[in-house]
Amino acid sequence: MSRVLIFHYHLNPGGVTRIIESQVKSLMLGSAYRDIIIVTGCCDTPRPFNAPGTSLEVNEDLNYLSAEEDPRKIYSRLQDFFSGLVQKDDILHCHNLNLGKNPVVTAVIAELAWKGHYVLNHAHDFAEDRPDNFAFMRETIERKLGKKLSPVLYPQLKNYLFATLNSFDQQRLVHLGIEEERITMLPNPIAGEAITVNNTIKDLKQKVCDQLHISANKLLVTYPVRVIRRKNIGEFILLALLFESESHFLVTQPPRNPLELVPYLGWKKFCIESSIPVVFEAGLKTDFEELMRATDFCVTTSRQEGFGMAFMEPWLYGKPVIGRNIPEVTRDLESSGVNFPMLYDELKVMSRDAPVDFSSLGDDEQKVYITDLQRNKNRKKQLTEMNPWLKTMFQQVRNELIEENQTILLNEYSLENYARRLESLYQKFAR
Repeated sequence: MSRVLIFHYHLNPGGVTRIIESQVKSLMLGSAYRDIIIVTGCCDTPRPFNAPGTSLEVNEDLNYLSAEEDPRKIYSRLQDFFSGLVQKDDILHCHNLNLGKNPVVTAVIAELAWKGHYVLNHAHDFAEDRPDNFAFMRETIERKLGKKLSPVLYPQLKNYLFATLNSFDQQRLVHLGIEEERITMLPNPIAGEAITVNNTIKDLKQKVCDQLHISANKLLVTYPVRVIRRKNIGEFILLALLFESESHFLVTQPPRNPLELVPYLGWKKFCIESSIPVVFEAGLKTDFEELMRATDFCVTTSRQEGFGMAFMEPWLYGKPVIGRNIPEVTRDLESSGVNFPMLYDELKVMSRDAPVDFSSLGDDEQKVYITDLQRNKNRKKQLTEMNPWLKTMFQQVRNELIEENQTILLNEYSLENYARRLESLYQKFAR
C-alpha cells in the first residue's frame, strides 16, 4: 500500500493548512491511503496533524527561501533528506510547488519525478501571476542551480500529475502543454454545517458590537480575510467610506508575511488619519463564529483567488456574499448551481480624466482618489453614476436563496466527495 507524503512549506494557520487538514480527514474516511507523512519546513502547532497513521517530518530547508541563502547548499541537503525519506511507491502530494516561495524544493521534487517517483503538483496559485515570485524562481533555478526552467516547473512525465482548484487553471496548464489526462480539477472541500437562516440575532450583534466599540444600529459588513495585497483592501476602504452612514465595515485578520505588513500598516494609518471608520483585526477582538453569525453581509474585494472560500463559507453562516466578482472562480460555483445575486465585475472611477477600474490603481493612487472622494461630494455622485449597482449593493437576499446555496455547497463540496476525488486521483499513479 502506497504511503502519501503531503508537502507544504509551512503549516501556519491559513488556506493551504486547512486543506491539508481536510486531506488527512478525507483519507481517513477510506482505507486505501492511511499511511500519511506531513512534510514541512515549519510547524508551530502540530496538533491537527497527529491523527492515527499520520506522522510529521519538519526540515527548515523546506521553508520559504530567502535571497540571502545559498540555494546550492540547500539543494544538496534536500537531496539527502528526500533520498532518506521517499520510498519507491510513495505518492508525493505537493502544495503550491510552482509558486516560487522556495525554488530549490521545486527543483529537488522535479528531480525525484525524473527518477521515477510519483509526484502530484497541487497548484493553488502560480508564480506566473506574481512577477516577483517568477523572477526569483527563474534566477534561482536557471542561474544559481544551472537548470532549465520548464522541465523543473512542468515535467513532461506520466508520473507527474497536476491538481487545480478550478477550470480556469486547468485550461492554463493545457495551454502550457500539459496533457489533459495528467490534470485533475480538485475543488476544495467546505467544512462545517449550515446555520439555520434567520435574521441577525439582536443580542449577539449587540455583544459583538460592544466588544468592537461600535454601534449596533448599523449593518455589519465583514471581510473574513487575512489582509494581503491581492485582497485589494483599498477598495474595501473606499466602500466603507461610501456607506459609512449605514454600515460598519470590518476586516478580520492582519497579514503574517512581514513583506505584507508594511502596506497593511500603511492602510491602517491612512484610515486613522482620514477618519475612515474601518474596524481592523476584528477577528482578534471578538469570537470569529459569533462575528459571522452577527454579521449582515460578507464582502470580498479580492482581485485574485485560487479557489475562493470567501465566495462559499459565508453562505453556511446564512450570510450573503457581495463584492468583486472573480469569474475564474465563480463560474465553477455557478455551474454547480450557486447563486450570487450581488457581485460586480469592476468599480469604475475617474483617474487622470480617464475611466479605469479602481483595482488597477496602485496603493498611492487609490489613497489619493479616496481622499478626493471624501472631500468632494461631486465625486460621490460621479462614482454612483458610473457604477449604478452601488445603489442596490445591500439589497435583501431571500432566505430561500441562501438555503438553496447552503444545500448545493454542502452536497457538491462535502468532505466525502473530496475523499472520492482524491482517492481516484491517486489511483491514476497505478495505471
